[in-house]
Amino acid sequence: MSARMNHGFKLALLLLFFALVAARNTRGNQHKDTVFGKRMTLYSKVLNEERQLFVHLPVDYDSSAKKYPVLYILDAESTHLFRQSITAVTFFAGFRRIPRMIVVGVVNTDRNRDITPRKIKQRASSGGGDAFLKFLVSELIPHIDSRFRSAKYRVLFGGSSAGMFSLYTLFSRPEAFNAVIASRPALSSVPGYTWDSDVILRKANQLLEKKVSLCRVLYIDYGGQEDALHNPAPIRRLSALLKQKAPSNFRWETKQMGESGYRSAESLTNGLLTVFDGWYYPADNLHTAGMAGIKSYANRLSERFRYSVPVSDLLAERDLILFGNRFLEIGNLVEAINVFEYACTVYPKSWVFFNSLGGAYLAHGQKELAIKSYRTSLELEPANANAIQKLKQLREHK
Repeated sequence: MSARMNHGFKLALLLLFFALVAARNTRGNQHKDTVFGKRMTLYSKVLNEERQLFVHLPVDYDSSAKKYPVLYILDAESTHLFRQSITAVTFFAGFRRIPRMIVVGVVNTDRNRDITPRKIKQRASSGGGDAFLKFLVSELIPHIDSRFRSAKYRVLFGGSSAGMFSLYTLFSRPEAFNAVIASRPALSSVPGYTWDSDVILRKANQLLEKKVSLCRVLYIDYGGQEDALHNPAPIRRLSALLKQKAPSNFRWETKQMGESGYRSAESLTNGLLTVFDGWYYPADNLHTAGMAGIKSYANRLSERFRYSVPVSDLLAERDLILFGNRFLEIGNLVEAINVFEYACTVYPKSWVFFNSLGGAYLAHGQKELAIKSYRTSLELEPANANAIQKLKQLREHK
């Protein structure tokens, strides 16, 4: 299966996973925070107000010492769409198509003010985009980085007018985010929404005229039958400008969807699969190249994405157990030990990995190391019957 999955298959998988999440949530409110994330507030000196956030942590955040890329989602007060977005991220990270990520949802207080970089005549509070951008860069990002184990790789996602603001962010402050995903950005002036609609093209042209390195990723999608506000003509003009002037290290894609309208999870999924194209490491490669091969692959990804990509971002806990046990089954004890030793460093609180490492050491004849691993497993899980039995046998045979 390729990293860019078949469109219909993707939607079927997403619908299935949404149903599972919805079913789980009917069991009680105790699961609410695992879907929406931790509710947080941050006082902004720039905006002179409290801002509400949702922070959703990866499933292995508490059991690992890893750092994670951060996905910032605008318009997070739309909890239905935000939940779908989290579900999409969780699902595709589970299949190793994208990395596990910290997801930060930014809730609006005055949407017209914050996501409009220029004044809109019919919207009295509009035109505060630069202040909101300053809040994101100087307050929100440092706040998240100081409180969570974040890797220095950030993705910004917004749709409609928030998609327009996402483009404005990229071309105004390209250092702020490594990738931007804009779903059907509202780039046109229409009666009732009259503004300086060429500002995005001017900002893009000004940046590209500097001929600076721009190691960033941009994904834009749009429908073929959009309304006047979301007319794709400005997107096509932006695409032509990028073809003419974008530096070689700037990756970008515009995509016309099969249907018009805002589809948060689908757009986010397509965008993330574009941003992290080539992320997936096939299981067959691990069988043939072992841990050395996947470490080399992780190093290449680190160079490409410019942050340290650990092997555990390419192999989840269940994968490490699966492949470690597979190496045991075929008698490749050295690779089994390599896998389980690595797993124990990433998940030092997992009694399962220490138990498996003990078995690998024992099969390899390294009894002292096996005893040490079984003891650690037993400390983490006193009811581990296998460790109790193995330690007893090892003591009897000393």
